[in-house]
Parts: sequence; structure tokens; C-alpha cells
Amino acid sequence: MDTKELLDRYAKGERDFREAYLRGAYLQEANLQEANLRGAYLRGADLQGANLRGADLRGANLQGAYLQGANLQGAYLQGANLRWANLRGALGNMLQVKSMQIETYPITYTKDVLQIGCERRTFEEWLNFSYDEINYMDRGALEFWHKWKDTIFKIIEMSPAED
Repeated sequence: MDTKELLDRYAKGERDFREAYLRGAYLQEANLQEANLRGAYLRGADLQGANLRGADLRGANLQGAYLQGANLQGAYLQGANLRWANLRGALGNMLQVKSMQIETYPITYTKDVLQIGCERRTFEEWLNFSYDEINYMDRGALEFWHKWKDTIFKIIEMSPAED
């Protein structure tokens, strides 16, 4: 199935796209609210700004997908592969993908990774960055990190993302 076919079928009221093969599909700003994409292959798909509110993405392969600014509120993401997915500014489902905004930085995290702005790293990497490495990331990043690091990790500790 190609992108045009999926969007045409969705526009006609179809919502069941289980196991669809959509590798690298261009679905930027697409409205796929409550679509059934369970087990879909969306590796490398461009879903920037897509409305995936309430979508069933259980077991979907979203590895390397661009989910910047996507709405994942109420989405079912159990077992979804989010490895290397860009989650900058995504609205999380608050289970597997959690999101918040602190000052100028959108912050998104899963059970494995923390993305602050455009920097997506493991928790361990964030904890082990030197001040020089943080300072190099962005103007004002070091001041932000000094001020918010402990709070961010306390939030993650108190409200961890699920598998």
C-alpha cells in the first residue's frame, strides 16, 4: 500500500490498516486519528505533525520514524519499536511516550531514551555528559541543564515510561 492509497482509504472512512507496509511513507501532517496500524511497518516514515490520536500502533515498527510534533495522545503503543524515532515535540500518550515542555525545550522520553530539543540520547548518556558537551549542544543549554537536570530525572523516576 502506498501513502496516497492509505490516505484515500482513510478519507473514505476506512480505519483498518493492520500490518500495512509503509516503509519511508510520507505522512507528514496526516490525519490518522483512531486508525488501526497494529503491526504496521512504518520504519523511517515521515509522520511529522501527524494526528495519531487514539491510533492503534501496537507492535508497529516505527524505528527511525520522524514523529516530530506528532499527536500520540491516547495512542496504543505497546510493543511498538520506537528505536531511533525522532520524538521532538511529540505529544506523548503518557504511557510509552511521555512529554513535557520546560522553558524553551520540548522534552520527550520512553523507557530507553530521553530527547531534549533535538538531542536524543540514552539516560546514561545524558547523565554522563561533560559540561563542555552540554554547552556545545545549544546556546544556553548548560545553564538549562544546571537548573533542570535533577528535576527532569526526578520526574522520570516518579513517572517512568512503560514498555
